[in-house]
Amino acid sequence: MIRSAFIQYRQWLVNYVCKQVGDYAEAEDIVQSAFLRLLEMQVGVREESVKNLLFTTCSRLACDWLRHKQVKNRVDIYTYMYAREDESTEQAIRVHELEEQELKVVNRLSAQCRAVYCLSRFEGKDVQAIAHHLSISPRTVEAHLYAGRKQVREGLKAYAS
Repeated sequence: MIRSAFIQYRQWLVNYVCKQVGDYAEAEDIVQSAFLRLLEMQVGVREESVKNLLFTTCSRLACDWLRHKQVKNRVDIYTYMYAREDESTEQAIRVHELEEQELKVVNRLSAQCRAVYCLSRFEGKDVQAIAHHLSISPRTVEAHLYAGRKQVREGLKAYAS
């Protein structure tokens, strides 16, 4: 049953996962992992549910892979952003360049979003303090903070690559 499913669905699953993750080799690894999981739980798997089970497993594994990649990118960016001064000159220059890029992205934010982001990032204020300072609701602050951070991350990611 697993062998026939592998022959029948493997390429279709690889193409599907490749569209999600954007990397053919990673897609092959993800599909291979899905088949290995199916082999591990072979008892109790009905033949008519194999295709759906493989599709669901591949989708979840692809989401996990994307989430892991996103976290790794964030860690790389924040490592540069918060590097200490006692590190190498080359890294200090890179940090300075990233800070300049961050400010360019921040300057493109809407006025209120920029104010919220700057109060949080550069002045270290929490959501409640920002809400009180700007006379807006904490939920509005959270929304602006989320949007601002997302745009800054995207701007830094584009710059870093």
